[in-house]
Amino acid sequence: MTGASGGLGRKLLDSLLREFPMTHFVLLVHRAKIDVRKEDVGRVRLVSGSLADSTLLHEALLGVDTIVHVAAITHALDPELYKEVNTLGTKNLVTEGKRAGVSRILQVSTTALGGDCGAYGASKSSAEDIVRKSGIPFTIVRLGEMYGAGSGEGIDQLITSTGNMPFAPYVVNTYMAPVSVLDVIFAFTQTLCVPASNKTYILAGPEVLSFREVVIQVLAAKKKWAVPLPVSKSLLSLFVHTTRRVKSDQVERLYGKKDYNNTTSKNDLLFSPRTFRDGLVGVFGNDEHQ
Repeated sequence: MTGASGGLGRKLLDSLLREFPMTHFVLLVHRAKIDVRKEDVGRVRLVSGSLADSTLLHEALLGVDTIVHVAAITHALDPELYKEVNTLGTKNLVTEGKRAGVSRILQVSTTALGGDCGAYGASKSSAEDIVRKSGIPFTIVRLGEMYGAGSGEGIDQLITSTGNMPFAPYVVNTYMAPVSVLDVIFAFTQTLCVPASNKTYILAGPEVLSFREVVIQVLAAKKKWAVPLPVSKSLLSLFVHTTRRVKSDQVERLYGKKDYNNTTSKNDLLFSPRTFRDGLVGVFGNDEHQ
């Protein structure tokens, strides 16, 4: 498993350790430390290194049945980092996985896919192509705008910051399908309970909401008051070019075309995502949908 130190990765690892009590895990540790509970130490092996180290990957993958590839760079000032980690890193992992004889790969991708969604989207599209052409049975899951993982990015960052000032900025003419990390993890577990069928699944929320609607629902959930403040695309682009607080490709990602049709996920994985309003209850209060 890669990316086990990230927001999604930590929660996914905890879930997999519970759901598959007889399974052993090899975790690739890059920069951030991965904490393993005492009761799970005997089932977990930590391997320190990066996706660029082919020799290390090959040795780590010997005897491994399934690759769960979560690691990715999602926000970078240098567009080349997306290609280096998301595309070339995936290529190394898949190449060494095939050499080591792995039986399947679960690849985490995104609905912000392709060049229309900036350098990040392009890198993830190329990574998907690599997995599809690898010859290894695969499952690809494309995530919508996930929240609840505590990553400090995307909607999680929006949830944290909204309502802290008298104004709540939102970008006009942009839309998203927020999906709870709990629903994402449920679907991941389902994919591992059946043979890989070389399918791609979209895991998005049941509603496509405008940025403004997302902000208003967050304010209501936090019981905060603020004036929604529209920000145009041109103003956002100017802000990006004059500061380093927003990465350059985030404008393309916000406005890029995304596919949120999760019908196949509902049929095959019993994916039944909660609404954003219900999901926010889990963030700020009791969640009866868990």
